[in-house]
Amino acid sequence: MYFRQSAFSSILKKLKRPEKKPEVIEFEPKSGGEKENLVIRLAKPKDTKEIMRLNSELFKKQRSEFDPTLNPSWTFSKEGKKYFKKRISGNDGFTEIIENPQKKTIIAYSTGVVQKRHNYRVEGKYAELESIFVEEKYAGSGLGSKLLKDFVDWCRMNKVDDISVLVAAKNNSAINFYRKSGFEDYDLVMELKLKNKQ
Repeated sequence: MYFRQSAFSSILKKLKRPEKKPEVIEFEPKSGGEKENLVIRLAKPKDTKEIMRLNSELFKKQRSEFDPTLNPSWTFSKEGKKYFKKRISGNDGFTEIIENPQKKTIIAYSTGVVQKRHNYRVEGKYAELESIFVEEKYAGSGLGSKLLKDFVDWCRMNKVDDISVLVAAKNNSAINFYRKSGFEDYDLVMELKLKNKQ
């Protein structure tokens, strides 16, 4: 156990912080309307509140459609705030945003982390894409793919062996998105509902 922990600590020290110059992306609404110039860039501490707002939207959507056990209030809890601050500022985390500079709002984000494998798995550099969210108006325009590509590029730069993502089993659109991006089914988590109501 001690060896694994100290080996992982040395991996973290060698991680390269994300570096990326802001990039302008032109977005054209499918329903017509004016084109928008969006900026994709690495998140900064000042973006934390807006990212948390989007994460809360993601949790609410996931809860209503796929997973009633999700707790939308976690995002704004002490633990949630600490989590996002660490992902934005830590060497092991990668958080990227897409913003609309005219409206001064963030419309999409992704976050992920390099972490230690479970003790029962073989050693190696492992990363988890923890979440991607794109506001409804901007969905289906390739912005999610761009966020995913940038995370994968950062993982490659850090010589990560495997990337995982946890997806609700009934979320077919997300499953299809990740499969098209090269992810393959790996583990299958199953649950038995006992419904012990008093």
